[in-house]
Amino acid sequence: MQQANSSECRFISEISDKPQIKENEKQKLLELVKQYKTLEELRNLAGKYAKDAYDSLSSFPQTASRDLLLQLPGFLLDRDF
Repeated sequence: MQQANSSECRFISEISDKPQIKENEKQKLLELVKQYKTLEELRNLAGKYAKDAYDSLSSFPQTASRDLLLQLPGFLLDRDF
């Protein structure tokens, strides 16, 4: 959300400090997330980290533990919320 204006940044900062947010605040935040394509940006970044993790783990000997760890990034990225 680097493109957010100062008012939007202030709003995000204010609600991030609250233990609970109101329904209208949640809706406004979701609108901002959609407007600035934040989820897509974060999924791309997570994909890069997952690839790095996969590449790092691939150098270890093949074991059941390593194979489970190799499956974890894909599972986390593919799940639905």
